[in-house]
Formats: sequence, C-alpha cells, structure tokens
Amino acid sequence: EPDYFIEERNWSKGESWYLSLFSRAGGKPIIGESSTGYSKAPIVHGVPQRILRFQPDARFMYLMRDPIERTISQYWHMVWWHGERRDMLTVIRETPLYRHVSHYAAQLAPYMELFGRDRIYALTLEALVANPSTVLRGLLAWLGVDPSVAPQHIPRSNVTPHSIPRVPTGLGFLQRLRGSRVWNAAARLTPLNLGTIGLRLIAREVDRDSQPVAQAVEF
Repeated sequence: EPDYFIEERNWSKGESWYLSLFSRAGGKPIIGESSTGYSKAPIVHGVPQRILRFQPDARFMYLMRDPIERTISQYWHMVWWHGERRDMLTVIRETPLYRHVSHYAAQLAPYMELFGRDRIYALTLEALVANPSTVLRGLLAWLGVDPSVAPQHIPRSNVTPHSIPRVPTGLGFLQRLRGSRVWNAAARLTPLNLGTIGLRLIAREVDRDSQPVAQAVEF
C-alpha cells in the first residue's frame, strides 16, 4: 500500500520513488499495487486524476465487501492500529469516512468518469472467498493473463480478528510507538516473551461478539 497518489501521503516523493518499488518486476506485462486509500473520497482528493496523468491506460480492480462488515472491520482496525477509544456507534456517527468508504458507487464514480467502465473490474470478497479459483480466472482473463495460473486455494489472511480483537489500555504512548522504527528495532532485540508482555501493556483483549455496540451495528 504505497499510497503514492495521495497528496498527503507519498506524492511528494516523486515518480522515481514510486517506480523504484517495481524495480524487481523486470519486463512483466502486468504490474500493480494495492492502496486502499485510493478509494476514500471525499476525505482523499484527486487520486483518479493523478493516476490518469501517470498512466492513462491503467486498469482497476475494486474489491467490495458487505458494507456493514467492512465498516465493522475498519473500526477494529482503527482500535488496534490507531488507538481508537470511542465505542463503535459513536465513531460511525461522528466520523463520515466510515460511511463514505462503504458507499461503493460513489467511490467508483470518478474512476468510471475518467477511465470508463471497461477499465474497472468489480468483485466481492464473499465471491472470492467462496470460489477463489473461479473468480481469479475471470480476473486474469480480463487482464489478458493466462487464467490457468490462478491458484486453487487462497488462504484468508489480513482480516481483522473476529473474536479476539484488542483495545488500547491507558498506556497510549506505547500504542503510538507500535509499528514504528523504534518499536520494530526493539522487537528484533527483545525475547519473544518480553515482546508479548509489551503487547499486553498497551492493549487488552476483548470478545468482539460480546460488544453491544458491535451487535447493534450488525443488526
């Protein structure tokens, strides 16, 4: 997720920096990346226009998920990675981004306007999980790649934990360090048991299904 085409993130690093990320691709005919921030309008501005200037022949794969499940997943992601402390319903009411990102038609509209419908391949997480090989064969055929290279099974990963997410404790300064260079450097030098203690200091486990706010949103 290089987020290059987001002005507030890495746009200032320049095209050479972005192209360097693909230096090992060689002469591959299809090269891509995956930045979820490219579909977070209107919070994030101008991404389709920057992509058009960079590569007018670009194609886009847009993966959708049940919008309620997607919103819940984003909430737990913000809890764990960004120290969100408010309850779920409060966050969704007060933070329009959650609703904007789940409004798939609105996110796709500027891409369709600039690139055309035939440049966008929309698919759903539910279909991908249920029939990964079939879905991927269709996607590869659309890209002009031999569909036979599609794997028969794709393990489901990088999904917010369903039953045991963590919420921040009062040690917010440690939570802010999590994932930083300092944190990662310390992790390499720290025995596993001490690293586990560190995680327990910054967060406590909760049963996601027992949270009344989560159940209220799901229904």
